[in-house]
Amino acid sequence: MRIYKCNNCSGCKPVCDNPACNDNCPSCSCNSGCGSNCGCNSGCGCEFIPVRGATGPTGPTGPTGPTGPAGASIVGPTGPTGATGLNGATGATGATGATGATGATGPATIAVGTVTTGNPGSDAEITNSGGASAAVFNFTIPRGDDGATGPTGPTGPTGPTGPTG
Repeated sequence: MRIYKCNNCSGCKPVCDNPACNDNCPSCSCNSGCGSNCGCNSGCGCEFIPVRGATGPTGPTGPTGPTGPAGASIVGPTGPTGATGLNGATGATGATGATGATGATGPATIAVGTVTTGNPGSDAEITNSGGASAAVFNFTIPRGDDGATGPTGPTGPTGPTGPTG
């Protein structure tokens, strides 16, 4: 059955019950075998409205299709290096290390021995008269040269008169 909507007219017949009528209203006329229930009256505009029944049940799922081709592998450039993170908390103190080897024995004592004045112009000299663990240092320091004679000083006051003789 085909249903037609007739526009802008009255007295239209909206049903055409002959399958020979096309979906286009003007080709459906009463003298094409449609009978008295065909199309619209003369001068009316017709619009075909298909008849629809209730929606049927969903069909079964079809088979899985083939896997499509792999997409292009695109690798972008490496991004910039991120900012340095914060320093973490200080870790626990480690265990005490092993005791180191004993070092060489140094001089046990240092003492000053003699101090002697050497001749003018000679070198200063230091000698150890003790041992490696009990050093005794003797010094020889040269005497300096005599200095120049200084200027004559002022005349002193007159002294007291001496005893009569």
